[in-house]
Amino acid sequence: MRLRQIPCFMLAIALTAAATQAEASPWHLFDLPSTHPPVVIAISGENKIIATWDDASFNVHGILLMPDGSTTAIDVPGAAQTSPTAINIHGTIVGNAKQPSLAASGFIRDAAGNYQTFDVGGAFQTRPKAVNTRGEVAGITVSGTLAIKGFIRSASGTVKTYSIQDLSQMDVTGLSDKGTVIGYYGTSSGGLHGFLYAPAGGIAFDVPGATSTLPYGINDAGEITGWYQTNTGSHGFLRRPDGSITTFDVSGAGVAPASQTMPNGINSAGQITGCYISNGFSHGFVRDVDGSFKQLDAPGAEGTCPSSINVQGKVAGSANFDAFDYQAFLLDAKGWKSR
Repeated sequence: MRLRQIPCFMLAIALTAAATQAEASPWHLFDLPSTHPPVVIAISGENKIIATWDDASFNVHGILLMPDGSTTAIDVPGAAQTSPTAINIHGTIVGNAKQPSLAASGFIRDAAGNYQTFDVGGAFQTRPKAVNTRGEVAGITVSGTLAIKGFIRSASGTVKTYSIQDLSQMDVTGLSDKGTVIGYYGTSSGGLHGFLYAPAGGIAFDVPGATSTLPYGINDAGEITGWYQTNTGSHGFLRRPDGSITTFDVSGAGVAPASQTMPNGINSAGQITGCYISNGFSHGFVRDVDGSFKQLDAPGAEGTCPSSINVQGKVAGSANFDAFDYQAFLLDAKGWKSR
């Protein structure tokens, strides 16, 4: 058998390309058109990220960050401000569009870039906050007298509203594919309480001993994560479908000890991401299903804060490099999973 010889220069090129590929950073950074801190909202199953940024007049705009590094503006035609709040696996984006009068309509942007606006009843503001795979939208409405209600809008446009007794404030933070809404609310007696609202009805819940409980993520198994506050600060929790609650703080080998822990999202595998404070600095984390933690720090950043983790284990969030340099990031799963 005759062996084919490879010229040395070709072999060198091949080895260099292989080394470059092997050493490619799992961190992907996106510059946003603002010196104000961006708010990275969510990542879809297709690794599309939505975020908001403020212009020089502090008007809010949305932006869609694509895996190839390209960006697309999210601005509802005719609106003074556009705030996207959620994206689903199909690339459908929801949020609210404000006018100078501060009146706000909800909007739905499909993957092709077409916008549809809607209002719930006679509300002064309609604020969608979550969208699931089925195209259902959950959010809140605010009346002219500042009365707040929750709503669920079906993919066909049918709207159902619900209210909580003695309500002083309320926000919706998630919606599962099974139609379960999560969020938190406050009453005149003080403190914030978690809630879930499903087709069968609503349930309020608190982490035992907490002064406030703030759910921020739900997966299709019904697992809910978020953070709660006590007189010692903020700590993470995981609520299971049976109502049992596990509390946690970021800790473990190779991880800076946390003084504050703030989970922001959970994926279908039960992996949780968020940010935590250690010695005055913000770090990101992933809590794996076995309860172990991985510390996340964007290269060269002074602070890192993840906001969302998708089914592939990819993490999206924001990082600050100095007082005027904020960037969104996408972290591949290989950047935190154990090899």
